[in-house]
Amino acid sequence: MLYVVHAIDKTGVLPTRAKHYRDHRIHLDKAADLNVDVATAGTLIADDGETPVGSIFVVDGGYTLW
Repeated sequence: MLYVVHAIDKTGVLPTRAKHYRDHRIHLDKAADLNVDVATAGTLIADDGETPVGSIFVVDGGYTLW
């Protein structure tokens, strides 16, 4: 079953987002170890075309994630 996670960042969270980016990517890369297939994932960008404002993930897992 496919799940979509659509997350909007809180105002001013960009420094925290940058700080944890590498660990976050490592975690996503290990998703298969948990029988979760990350079909696609990426950053949501503001209207200025540059500023990250959130994330979207489409994952395929054989069970409920929450």
